[in-house]
Amino acid sequence: MNWGQERAAEELEVSVRSYKRYEKVQNIAKLIELATFALSTKMKTK
Repeated sequence: MNWGQERAAEELEVSVRSYKRYEKVQNIAKLIELATFALSTKMKTK
């Protein structure tokens, strides 16, 4: 689906503001996941 934030919010029946917050939280969670993986990989090579 190639929806913009407004369309996605409308389809999910939430405000655009809530949808943007959800996207932000998802991005942070992904960054934490990637950082954890990188650190665990680095520790295994030592």
